Amino acid sequence: VDDGYGPQTRWEPEPVTITLGGLPVPLPHGPFLQAAEVGEAALGAWLIARGKRVVIINPTPFPPNLAFLLHPDIAVFDTKTDFDRKALDGVELLVVLDTGEPRRIDKVPKFLPDVETVVVDHHPLVTPAIPANTSVQDTSACATGELIYDMIMMTDGGDWPRETVQGIYTAVATDT
Repeated sequence: VDDGYGPQTRWEPEPVTITLGGLPVPLPHGPFLQAAEVGEAALGAWLIARGKRVVIINPTPFPPNLAFLLHPDIAVFDTKTDFDRKALDGVELLVVLDTGEPRRIDKVPKFLPDVETVVVDHHPLVTPAIPANTSVQDTSACATGELIYDMIMMTDGGDWPRETVQGIYTAVATDT
């Protein structure tokens, strides 16, 4: 059933799951085409587990039906709503997920003008592209979630928070 937030499971006699990071993960209750937000939640939770402070800022509000993916320590803002800009003090890195198009991130870079930028995307390179210090773009990846998974696995991997496991699974399942 789709109530406007993407397909939702109402009832399953026995939920389908896969195992990621040692945890069983059910079919995501997330909308399709919300890959950036899902990836933000996954990567953010993993970074928090490594002692980093994470702030998500998007051009639109974070979808309420995806809030279950957010680690409780992630601060979430959007450029259309007033928020205390001091929350962005000390931010060292802007990670843009699932797009290289400047128009898709709206005013986000204006809130963090002097911060190193990394773009992670599985779409073809566009012109003009988001000005980035580093770009991880691989059109052979099925989803940006796959690239996030690969990046995590290239580091220590380590223990994965539940939000990372669910976020990567949701990203791969819905952004393919």
